[in-house]
Amino acid sequence: MILFSAQKLYPGNKRKRNGLYNIWLAMRKERFANLEQVLRDKLLHRRDEAAQLAGSWNALDLATRLHKREILEWLLRSYRWTKKQKDHAKGLLPSSDDFRDHSIWNAPFLRQGRSNGQFYRYPEPKARLDGFQASIVDFHTYDKQLDIVCDSCEVFELLYKEDSKGLQAHMDTAAKQMSEDFVEPNTYNEDSLRFRWIHLPANCMEWMNDMTIVTYLEKQKKRNEYGDFLKFLQQSWHELPENGVRGKYMSPKCLKKSLLIGESERSTKLESVLALYMPYITFGYINTNDQDTNDRDDSLNRYYETSNTIIHKSRTLDGYFHGAAAETRSRDLDQVVTRWIQRNTINKQSSDILRVDQLWLWVIDDKTIISSGTNRADDDTDPIFEEISNRLLNIQESPNSDTIPSSVDSLVKFIVNFYINILDNLILDIAKGVESGQRTPTSERVSVYQIFADSIEENNAEEKKLRDELKKLVGENALDETGTLRDITPQGVEALSRVVSKAQNIITDIKDIRDELNIIASVVQTQKVVLDQLCNPTEEDVHLIETGQNPRQMSLLRSTDPDYVPNRIKDLLRYAEETEKDTSSILNLRMNQLGLHEAAESRRQGRTLMAFTIVTSIFVSSTNIRNRTLES
Repeated sequence: MILFSAQKLYPGNKRKRNGLYNIWLAMRKERFANLEQVLRDKLLHRRDEAAQLAGSWNALDLATRLHKREILEWLLRSYRWTKKQKDHAKGLLPSSDDFRDHSIWNAPFLRQGRSNGQFYRYPEPKARLDGFQASIVDFHTYDKQLDIVCDSCEVFELLYKEDSKGLQAHMDTAAKQMSEDFVEPNTYNEDSLRFRWIHLPANCMEWMNDMTIVTYLEKQKKRNEYGDFLKFLQQSWHELPENGVRGKYMSPKCLKKSLLIGESERSTKLESVLALYMPYITFGYINTNDQDTNDRDDSLNRYYETSNTIIHKSRTLDGYFHGAAAETRSRDLDQVVTRWIQRNTINKQSSDILRVDQLWLWVIDDKTIISSGTNRADDDTDPIFEEISNRLLNIQESPNSDTIPSSVDSLVKFIVNFYINILDNLILDIAKGVESGQRTPTSERVSVYQIFADSIEENNAEEKKLRDELKKLVGENALDETGTLRDITPQGVEALSRVVSKAQNIITDIKDIRDELNIIASVVQTQKVVLDQLCNPTEEDVHLIETGQNPRQMSLLRSTDPDYVPNRIKDLLRYAEETEKDTSSILNLRMNQLGLHEAAESRRQGRTLMAFTIVTSIFVSSTNIRNRTLES
């Protein structure tokens, strides 16, 4: 738009058009990255000797080096630069350059206050970012039933493309196509739309906020309505830093509020809004190279840098529990899930692990949910979103189709409950191997619970084998015919050492299982806190009930037993603890056996010493008698 305006102002003067555009870039911090690229190109074009160092320079450095006074003025006005940054920029000029002492460097900085309503406009076009698909699920009423229309589109196409038709136009096109192919024309339209769920592929606050703005503008909501919602959102934002990295994560919580609808202060109609941030366990991928990133991560990181948006990354189990400052790489590459897959499938080089991501979910009005999951490192779709979508479609086709979510409230409950029941709901497709008479590997779907239960059972079975082996080694041949404890042969020592080594491996494996289950239990406990905040009525809810109004009855939506998942984890931990104790007893038996042998050996040495003493005494006595005889 600014380039179009500059073209109209200076139709035949490209230099002035570019100058106006560069000043516009210098007016807002979020445009500095684009300005830096323009100025670096100018520096290279001039063949400046310092161009090789310009890769690390900021916009202030580049404008100073190029003597762009007007751009420099706007940079100093639009951002509060530190004295160190200013001194660095001036240091890029020759010491004899008068521009180093120019009064422009002491110009006052001004930041004018802006109301939330000033942000209420369509998002500005941005540089293209491919590979990030937003999913839209529309629920339509048709012939006394609920039909589901699903579609997906690039986030860039929906929000930031210069000629984007918008979210509603995109879904209208999809609904029209569905109507033409399956039902009567115009069956699915804005009047039949019951509610909508939009799911974004990354925890990007800018995308979530811009999607809200687009939705509000398309619904012709008033400026003050968006301002009130933004104030509510700002109360829910509490980002926790991770030491040593740029990445942050949102403090888990759920806030609810009823907002007035309409421009008039006398409006009494209320609309419930919600903001929820909750960690969840998911299957993910880890790069076996030194860096746990890929091209998708890199492109998103560049986007975050140019848009001045905070990064919210996926974390491994140990990274979640110990923080990014801890060195967890070796444990990340050797998770229980990874080892189980390598043992039980044809994928002996598996890079599948468990990760801790975050669900962000906003209810922005009575008909719209916007959610996002953490960006995935494997370029794959969000498996939990796919499972939820499949579950909805399966319910729709089943005899219990009446149980399908029929409102925003019930869909929120459905989504959150699914993320909490992750032990059973999180499914991984695996290839088991080629069975007899078949040419292709057999596939199987396994849950997180099954993987951990199988891992404990495998160790339990191995413990029973070791116990039988130890019994055979030290039980049947422990005593000789006279009932005396036999000596341990070298072969027996070697066999017992193997038993001890295997027992130690079991204990190490069980410890890893218990550690990871405790981390999962920590995540589940956090989820339980968020669920309580979602379902328990607030003081505002109580007031609305008392005054005869109809607030969102989230307390009626708790279909999940809050203790179900924690109890399942406790059962696994109890089973693992019993296996560890049984295995430790094998080592105790080995130590007791060594003690018995040492005691027996001591007794034998004692008897030998006594016999030696008696013989010695007899020999000494006879010698003395012989000596006396000779003397006589």
